[in-house]
Amino acid sequence: MRILIGAYSLLYEDLAAAFSRLGHDVRVVGDHDPDGAINVRAGESLDLIASGWAQLAVYFNGIGLDDGGAVASALAERRVPHVFWFVDDPDEPLAPWHVDGPRFAGALANPALTTFVTDWVFAPALASRGARRRERLMLAASDAALAAGAAGPAPDEAGARDGAFVGTSSVDLSFPYYQRQVLPAFPALRPVFDEVIALQAAHPNTEIGAIWSDVLARRGVNVTEGSPADRRALLVVLRRVASSILRCRRVQRLAERGLEVWGDDGWAQFVDGARLHPRVPYGRDLQAIYRASRVNVNVSNLQLATGLNQRVFDAPAAGAFLLTDFKADLTAAFALGEESAFYADDAGLLEQYDRFRADPAARRRVAEAGRKRVLAEHTFDHRARAILREALA
Repeated sequence: MRILIGAYSLLYEDLAAAFSRLGHDVRVVGDHDPDGAINVRAGESLDLIASGWAQLAVYFNGIGLDDGGAVASALAERRVPHVFWFVDDPDEPLAPWHVDGPRFAGALANPALTTFVTDWVFAPALASRGARRRERLMLAASDAALAAGAAGPAPDEAGARDGAFVGTSSVDLSFPYYQRQVLPAFPALRPVFDEVIALQAAHPNTEIGAIWSDVLARRGVNVTEGSPADRRALLVVLRRVASSILRCRRVQRLAERGLEVWGDDGWAQFVDGARLHPRVPYGRDLQAIYRASRVNVNVSNLQLATGLNQRVFDAPAAGAFLLTDFKADLTAAFALGEESAFYADDAGLLEQYDRFRADPAARRRVAEAGRKRVLAEHTFDHRARAILREALA
């Protein structure tokens, strides 16, 4: 089969390689400039679709469609089966993949489209815009992680660091917009916003819409401005700020126990006492960090209510130990306590971190079992087969 894939992040590379290993002819359209901006090269997609070359098209978050709608129209006219795999919240108002953006106009109602979501809570936003076929599809271990783990379990050497966190603080994404755009527009609601953010950061498994409604009811505040879409956009911004606060708070508590951090400059503003390192790209360097750390810690972005991020698959694939926050999909992906280690709250994070940091045998058991489960069910070859099965049904 001839498969067109839109370039987005690094996920497309692993998916393209998986399709190739399964015997398909793959073309990747688009690239990234040195600053990380995505060049979708819509004209090349149009040529491959109009010529009849493309028999299946796959786009992460819909990145690869043009704002004018030409690619989506061509896919519809040629009746090419195609996939939008949303690995991020499609209702994120500040993102280029926001489903109310011009590139998605009419595209989600195409009967030849199958949408996949990494978190099932993303699905209602797609359904409300006309998406007919919606399926859950978890992320998977990268080829780089699998290659690193092929060397065997991560060595527990005397020089290994106690703990590591690799990821963004999200401070640069959340706080400036909140402070410059949201607060000036609704100055009277600042006490409400502050309470909602604080409660979401304190109770990350509670849906922010429920927190918002409860706070308004207790304060006797009636907010009538804006549409339901405007309300949703506001709550996503508040959730984003809360997510940054939660992540920084948990990393701060572990910094006192020797946790080292790789990420953006925002960490220096909110975390004291941690050894900070520059952002590291995905690939071999990242896997080397996982393998050289006794306890790798995961603090998920709050856009994931039930789903799992890339780290949950990559760390065990690399033969390393991961301590992750609990998400409902973890029970479907791994055997709890045997193939994965998790915590439920701040106190549990500290308890489990100390426990596993002091128990190399337990870390090795979980890491080895986790890698076996990844190899059996969570590679991009598995995801490629799922895409073919559902999109061509």
